Amino acid sequence: MFSGSLVAIITPMRPDGAVDFEAWARLLDFHLENGTNGIVVGGTTGESATLRDAELRELTQRACAQVRGRAAVIAGPAPAARRAPWSGSAGSRSCPSTGCCS
Repeated sequence: MFSGSLVAIITPMRPDGAVDFEAWARLLDFHLENGTNGIVVGGTTGESATLRDAELRELTQRACAQVRGRAAVIAGPAPAARRAPWSGSAGSRSCPSTGCCS
């Protein structure tokens, strides 16, 4: 299981409503540099219910690529009615230190 500091990281958005991936990368770096043990993608302030499946997937994949096994990456839950097949049966997916989401 998971242990340590798991952060439900915010999803920065641009004024036009698009995900701000540059700000997202800076937040990931900040948490990695400060000892965070795991990142929960789309898991705070209602984002899991408002992000499109493609956005949640891209955020999760980008986090996995950037973290590269230095911390766990957990996809926040999507409502069952719109849960993407890639998200797993429980609506979440982790990226262990030995691999990453596919």
